[in-house]
Amino acid sequence: DYADFPVSTTDVMHVVDVTTGQPVPSQYVIVDGQTYLRILASNVPSVGYKVFEIKSGTGSSFSNAVIIDGNIVENDFYRIVVSNTGAITSLLDKTRGYREFVRTINGRTINDLGGSGGSLVVENAGSVSVTLRATSADPLAHTTRITLIRDTNRIEIRNDITENFGETLTW
Repeated sequence: DYADFPVSTTDVMHVVDVTTGQPVPSQYVIVDGQTYLRILASNVPSVGYKVFEIKSGTGSSFSNAVIIDGNIVENDFYRIVVSNTGAITSLLDKTRGYREFVRTINGRTINDLGGSGGSLVVENAGSVSVTLRATSADPLAHTTRITLIRDTNRIEIRNDITENFGETLTW
């Protein structure tokens, strides 16, 4: 998974695994207006910890964590299609022969708040993770973030509904 370290600068830095001395993928991300140095924290013991050193200057370069093609994001595990409203309209599991995990039921797909319109942009992209941000005002104002992380099969989904409502809604 990743670990986010709050920083006040975006000077050139690199990260090293103290135990192995090997470089570690890292990138700057902005989450809720705060800048972080995101570190790929691989092989952390289930009971224990791992130490990383943040050093100034240029280190090893790493490829991007995820391939982005418009509204499609893809890593070694998944190929995901995201709509402008934040709904996941296709989720192919590449480790299971490109098995599709999305099925439309009652007109809805995965993480589908309904509605139409909206915009989809790349919020953060680098050697650790990629986050797509969908913003829509229909049926309620909301922002959805879909994040894929390098070398892990976890899909991070964050939905923020930014409008009050009084009726019963279903998702």
